[in-house]
Amino acid sequence: ERMTEKILITGGAGYIGSLLAINLIKEGYEVTIFDSLFYDNGYVLYLIDKMIAENITVYQALLNNEYKEGLPKNFKNFKFVKGDTRDRKLLEKTFSEGNFDFVFHFAELVGFYRCEKDKDLTREINLDGTKNLIDLTISHNRKLIYNSTSSVYGSREDAEEILDEDSQIIKEGLDTYCINKLLVEDYILEKEKKNKNFKFIILRPATVGGLSPRMRLALLPNHFTYAAVVNKRLSLTKPDNYRAVIDIDDLIKAYLAIMKSSNWKNGVYNIGNNNMSKKEYANEILNVSSRFKLNLIDNIGKERNLKISQEKFSKT
Repeated sequence: ERMTEKILITGGAGYIGSLLAINLIKEGYEVTIFDSLFYDNGYVLYLIDKMIAENITVYQALLNNEYKEGLPKNFKNFKFVKGDTRDRKLLEKTFSEGNFDFVFHFAELVGFYRCEKDKDLTREINLDGTKNLIDLTISHNRKLIYNSTSSVYGSREDAEEILDEDSQIIKEGLDTYCINKLLVEDYILEKEKKNKNFKFIILRPATVGGLSPRMRLALLPNHFTYAAVVNKRLSLTKPDNYRAVIDIDDLIKAYLAIMKSSNWKNGVYNIGNNNMSKKEYANEILNVSSRFKLNLIDNIGKERNLKISQEKFSKT
């Protein structure tokens, strides 16, 4: 009889990590969250504990967030390590004490603007810090689940082509966020050659949307919804551009499926093949809340145009 499985989630106070933590704790896993609280997002840890203690939904927790300054020394439902992946000593200590079965790595800077604003910091955290984590995952013989991004496919002139994991990636013109993601993917694949027991999954998720204790409103589905409800209007550039989208709850189910699967196949997997044009997406929201206006404007900003297939993931 196997002991309770232990999970490390770096960036566990973030948008995806926090919701994954809640789901894993509820499933009976022992969870350790490793997070630097870079965004002053300690309140998220409080919300995770509250959601589990009171058995309430994310929606209820966000509505009744009466978090005050200052974090408790200990949390009831999970372990917390305040740390940065660039701090190799602390990471080593966490691994030695933790005896983890699975490692989920989300502790990176995300988003186009954040990463362009400080390219050096992005490289330090998203590449160097991540390499520290990968090295320790291998030396401690743990399984790694790493989120890359479907943004590495760049923008396609013609979105008719549905991209799979073997589609060509054109590195010219990719932003700082994507370039570091590809460098990490390469690092993982290099390490696999030298370490026969290294088990990993690299996911390239579509744009994620949905509720989490740590909301990110810049993500397309969340931004569209917010604009509709709060501003009563949504301005769209390139309304016919396609985006692949995945609901955060479906992404969490995918992680659980990977963990429970006996058929572990290392590799890169797209996830989320709900390919819709921005206009179609906006119209879906319009169907729910007809109180807002759609405003089509000329081309500003950096725009992606792509469709992806997750057939490989679904089959595996």
